[in-house]
Amino acid sequence: MRRAAIALTLALFLVLTFTAQAQSARPYFVIIDNNLTVIYPDGALQPLTARPANRITAWQLADRDVHPSPDGNFVVYRDVPDYAADAWNANQTGNIGELPSDLYLIDLRTGAETPLATHPGGTGWANSAHFYRANKDTAAWSPDSRLFAYVETSSAPSRPSTARLIVYDIASGTSAIWREWDASLSLSSRLQWTAEGLQQGTIRFDMDGDIVNQVYLYDDMQALYPVRLDGHDYVAVAPVSSPEAEGVVHLIDLDTGDLFETPGYVSIVASAAPESSLVLLDYTNDTRPAGVFTADGHFLFAATNQPPYPVEFVLAPDGSYFAYHEVGQGARGTLIVDASGTEQRVDGRMAAWGDDIYTVFNPDGALDLQPTSLFETSTACGSLPAVGLVRGGSGIVLGELPNRLRSAPGINATIMSMIPVGETFTVVEGQQGVCRDGIRWAQVSYDGKLGWTAERAGGDRFIAPR
Repeated sequence: MRRAAIALTLALFLVLTFTAQAQSARPYFVIIDNNLTVIYPDGALQPLTARPANRITAWQLADRDVHPSPDGNFVVYRDVPDYAADAWNANQTGNIGELPSDLYLIDLRTGAETPLATHPGGTGWANSAHFYRANKDTAAWSPDSRLFAYVETSSAPSRPSTARLIVYDIASGTSAIWREWDASLSLSSRLQWTAEGLQQGTIRFDMDGDIVNQVYLYDDMQALYPVRLDGHDYVAVAPVSSPEAEGVVHLIDLDTGDLFETPGYVSIVASAAPESSLVLLDYTNDTRPAGVFTADGHFLFAATNQPPYPVEFVLAPDGSYFAYHEVGQGARGTLIVDASGTEQRVDGRMAAWGDDIYTVFNPDGALDLQPTSLFETSTACGSLPAVGLVRGGSGIVLGELPNRLRSAPGINATIMSMIPVGETFTVVEGQQGVCRDGIRWAQVSYDGKLGWTAERAGGDRFIAPR
């Protein structure tokens, strides 16, 4: 009875408040008594999960665990497997940061639940492989709701940890591995779909899983967050060996590899209305932002450092409201706040309310992208000047030997093809002039393959403009 009353209160509030929103046809999700309920725009309620007691005790379901599809027909949620829940409840796991996870797909049209990725039967806490899947940043739906991409990290005794980018096809019910790497490497696992395809760090895949563009990071650089500014895609980057500068964001252009810096903070806005959305400022290191601002820079909300603590911030689909949950002494539950600062308290926890994207926001004024010299010592080609290739133009192989076309700029990268002497190639619009292993590299296309070829080394020049 209590659950129905709570859900009805929230449903009525959402229906009365948000029926005018552009995305009102999409359902909303709320966590009540550690179970997931969907609330449709007409106020209809549909309980989705009935989690067993051992999982409820071990794993507090939150917004980070819920991934709805853009068309409103599906939702993927992650839960702790029973063996891990039992180990946690029996104090066998020790003080770990996160428990292993399974993924489940729910068809909202029928209510049917399908295991999407689960631990095999017989898995135990000791001497077994554990899988960690799909938190908020490492999972994403394709815009057409056909593909669900997520990162899976595995940990097993006496074996190195591995990470995989896996894409699940809704129509066929099958999964494919698009990428696999050593989990100990500093590679970005954050996912974001764009009009061109799936973006992971500085790699862009098409809808078939083929890499169509990859910007390579220079030495001492790490990829942090996918950033979209004025409809263009960047990646926030930082030095590996030194801390990030406070109030300054460094960006690499995902198409060209050009480097910029701008005052501001990596923040979150609603993807449906990025220009007018409220801004969750500096939402990169915790479950709560440094503050909430209006799009025109008006300060709206500051997170406190004393109880009750505000956590689990989410934006409405059009960005005109935000919600957060309070924990600790004096907690009031979930509060929904509009752009004027008016609060409305509701029971239950808001989850997967809208689609968010990372951007850069400067509360002190406008953004000002300028070329950066922060990475100059590691990117400068020194005595290897450019040969004059033009992006979008053509080049030709010189000398007496063919040029190797490699999968990456470096002598240890895979050889994809050979470009014969006298043959021409296309200089792509992408990144150019990466220097590695004493060689200046050019990103080119030849015989239908996208790769990297040596431009020059020392006093030798291997290619020239055509």
